Amino acid sequence: MLAKISLAATQKASTLRSLLLALLAALALAGLLAVAQLTPALAQPAAPVTYQNFLTTTFRDLGLATTPGQIAGLPPELSSQTGFDTARSWQPGAAFTDILRLGDLGSSFLPQALTLAEIAQASGVDTGAVSLSQFHSLLQRQTLGSLANLADVQDLALQDVPALQSAFNAAVRPELLTLAGQTGDLPAGAINPEQFVQQALNQFGVTPITDLISSPDHLLGGANLGEIQFAGPALDQLEGFTVGDIPGLDQIEIADLDGWQELAISDIPGLDQVPFGSFPGLLSGLVNGFGGTHDVTYGDQEHTQTPTQFSITGSDVEGWEVQCAQARGCAHLELAGPGKMHGAQWIAGGTGPGQQMVRGGSGILAAVNGGMEPTGRVPFGAVFKVVLSATTESEGTGRFSLYTRFCSNSFFAPLGCTPYFIGPIPIWSTTEKGFVLTGPLDGSGGASGGLDVPPELQRYVSQDLGGSYYGSGGSPVQMDEPCLDSLIGALRHSSEAAGAREHIPRIIAAANEAGVTDKAQLAYILGTVSTELEGRWSPISEQGVGCGTYGSGCYYGRGYVQLTWEANYRKMGQVLGLDLLNNPDLANDPDTAAKITVIGMRDGLFTGVGLGTYIGNGKADFRNARRIVNDADKMDYTAQQSQRFYEALQSCSTLETQAGGGGDLNAKIMAGVRAVQAENFSASRIPGTNQGRLGCAGMVNYVLHKAGISTLGGGPPYGNLAVRGVESAIKGGRGISVNANEAQPGDLNVIDMGGGRQHIGVCMNVGCTQVVSNSSSKAARGEASFTWVSDGYFSPSYGGGRRAIYRVTN
Repeated sequence: MLAKISLAATQKASTLRSLLLALLAALALAGLLAVAQLTPALAQPAAPVTYQNFLTTTFRDLGLATTPGQIAGLPPELSSQTGFDTARSWQPGAAFTDILRLGDLGSSFLPQALTLAEIAQASGVDTGAVSLSQFHSLLQRQTLGSLANLADVQDLALQDVPALQSAFNAAVRPELLTLAGQTGDLPAGAINPEQFVQQALNQFGVTPITDLISSPDHLLGGANLGEIQFAGPALDQLEGFTVGDIPGLDQIEIADLDGWQELAISDIPGLDQVPFGSFPGLLSGLVNGFGGTHDVTYGDQEHTQTPTQFSITGSDVEGWEVQCAQARGCAHLELAGPGKMHGAQWIAGGTGPGQQMVRGGSGILAAVNGGMEPTGRVPFGAVFKVVLSATTESEGTGRFSLYTRFCSNSFFAPLGCTPYFIGPIPIWSTTEKGFVLTGPLDGSGGASGGLDVPPELQRYVSQDLGGSYYGSGGSPVQMDEPCLDSLIGALRHSSEAAGAREHIPRIIAAANEAGVTDKAQLAYILGTVSTELEGRWSPISEQGVGCGTYGSGCYYGRGYVQLTWEANYRKMGQVLGLDLLNNPDLANDPDTAAKITVIGMRDGLFTGVGLGTYIGNGKADFRNARRIVNDADKMDYTAQQSQRFYEALQSCSTLETQAGGGGDLNAKIMAGVRAVQAENFSASRIPGTNQGRLGCAGMVNYVLHKAGISTLGGGPPYGNLAVRGVESAIKGGRGISVNANEAQPGDLNVIDMGGGRQHIGVCMNVGCTQVVSNSSSKAARGEASFTWVSDGYFSPSYGGGRRAIYRVTN
């Protein structure tokens, strides 16, 4: 563990001591957990986490600690320097969100890169309406001056920000009263203390904040009034105010706030409800989702003497086929699949019974945790290691967790990386005959790419890749973009947008094919899907159940409306001409799920009641229509969402759909566009672009980077910053030229007017008559700038010159 790295040797030479102190400080600043001997799992998920819902899983979902635990602290001389003390302990029943601190996640999830506004958008929690008292752990680490500067209110008078005025008044009032009582030679009663205090506070109130916070502090003994902290009475005064009462507070990145590393996840309202897929540093998508089938489960009595033969787990130090034979046994999963996957053994990792440890790390940092880490694989790349943390042979289940590490090369010498020991973070469970994510079995631990995503994982990936699956060769369905935007705007929570943007067109396409064109009926179909999926917007399998729950087979809920029971699978299979009885997972295919939903609701195949009974021909009984799918469950909730969709559909001039072209990379690029827009990224953050004014090429490359595609003409994340440099890379083998009538969403649109007048953007529709690109004016103001929607000639700012449309092919 970190705190037990011997410092005795550092006394031999002051240079070495300085190096190690700097090293330890760096680790603390990065939020490195000092976990002693890989303590037992902090918590177990409150409900099983699966591939299908991993991106929508939140820290709140991870539940409570099942065992007591402890994390050691840093030596005093280091914790005082870093301001981040890693020490803590907990008892069974403690919430995971109370145990884990933001500093612990600072190198992986990167919560510090979020603003309160972004947390609100991702979680659905209106943080702007939350009382400031709920942010007490955050605010008590700030000063009046630091918060005023960060919120950009320093040019306002104090009275113009009542929340800050109330806190300031509460802080200085006692000292002003004391001052009023010091009358000196004045007769008793010459000064009315309350009147004196109020006059002073009024004077402070009309003072510009910038002058106030720089004024000498003759009241509280600080250097200036800007050092007043939000503590005690000052903090109590904020209870009656919300985040929205301090202009700009919701736009401050958490990393800019003092002491953010010390905060628990629960200290920031809404953060515990941010889906994993919405954190800046987590997975941008599973581009290497290759795996096998969980065939057989083995407990900790296996291989106590004879080594395993087909291990696919290990580390980047020992390799990814480290066999296991140890007295405490080698619990593992045996996998099935083609080639090397057949009989492959995923060994459990850790220090417990049946778990294996392997050597890991590099450089000086390899000494952390004794140089050891749990065996596992890295299908997500180097940020996380996936570890089989437990097996239950009697139930045929395995449980997986994530571990991460810390790397640094920023001090006197390359420091390398610690072993993967920061964790575990429970992620998902698997059962026999289920899918196990491994990544390719090519000796790289799963971190290389180029293989297809199995069907079981496609539904999971679709939420992040915007409707196309890596290696699948499919294309998303296209529909009228303004219509789709209107429907997205009708969602209850912005966190639903990415999934809904991909799946709503599929459902509309299925409705068109089935002849369901009545807007009220369409609205109710969409409202039903929203209810059944609880906002996840991807076909899912019912959670917490398994084979035998609905009869003798594996006919638990699947798809958009959770098809259940053998009779219903048989009926829908006959209607669609599919063998759903022997292949029930087909009900989770998005296109099949859409057809099941539309036809089942149209014809009353679920409960005997169809859409026409309640909706159509001028009637829209959204409340009682709930009986079409699920009797009277969530009637009002579904009716309200359906009404929102119905109102949105009124603005749709056409509901026609068509299969998109351009292939899988185009779908990824469109997902990249949405990711950049959801991030509110500004080109002003791109170096060398004159505050983003010359950032169009860099923004397009950043879209490619977010989509998991190599940038054009230069390294990630911004590639070549010149439009002609991007064109040169495309012509040099990265893409092809296409005509406007062949253009598809995700193609790149270029205008070249000669001289320095070039611009580039991304085609948003078939024919590329609508293009999104960087807005230089918004970038110059530091605002989200990949928002300018124009025609293919970028009128009126450009409007002429040479036009070219390209398709990225690799």
